[in-house]
Amino acid sequence: MVAGGNETAEEKRRNGKELVEDLNKGIEEKEVMAARRLPSGDILVTTASREARVKLQESTDWLQALGAGAKVKRRTYVVLAHGIRLNQLDIGKQLEAIAAIYKQNLGLKAKVNILSIA
Repeated sequence: MVAGGNETAEEKRRNGKELVEDLNKGIEEKEVMAARRLPSGDILVTTASREARVKLQESTDWLQALGAGAKVKRRTYVVLAHGIRLNQLDIGKQLEAIAAIYKQNLGLKAKVNILSIA
């Protein structure tokens, strides 16, 4: 799912086929199979394979077709962790706190991408 950027009024009127064509222009392999605009204004993009989805999530060049400021909306999940000593983590320094969690849990980094701590 993609949060649309600053599209012009004409760009906002594009249908699914036109969106797919514009999105595939910025991609070497034609990986986008379908696209539709949701009532929220977000755009649901369907790719040919899981690998193509992961590749598009990592690369942001193709987002230019959706206007400046467009960004991939990743699925996020809230995880409530018990038994953590809060004095060991400085929540004000998010990157350092996340690095400390990965350091204490070596196998976690390959499986989970921590976006923020609250």
